[in-house]
Amino acid sequence: LAAMAHDDGPSRLADLTRRLGKTPQQVAPVRAWLLEHGYIDAPARGILSFCHSGTRALLRTDPDAAPRDPQRHPVAASRN
Repeated sequence: LAAMAHDDGPSRLADLTRRLGKTPQQVAPVRAWLLEHGYIDAPARGILSFCHSGTRALLRTDPDAAPRDPQRHPVAASRN
């Protein structure tokens, strides 16, 4: 989500993976979790957008929204 907040509109998955230094296969579980739980929407192939207005602004202003350690991501945590 923090990586998406850098964009001014819908985010391209290719840009996000490059920004995060990950492959599409590595971000697929996170993307699926965010879609399933209503944080993001996928309006077109390779495009992601926030489901809730104001999320981008909140993430841009919240100092705690900096990229997190992948081990602490909700998808990883739910598997423990």
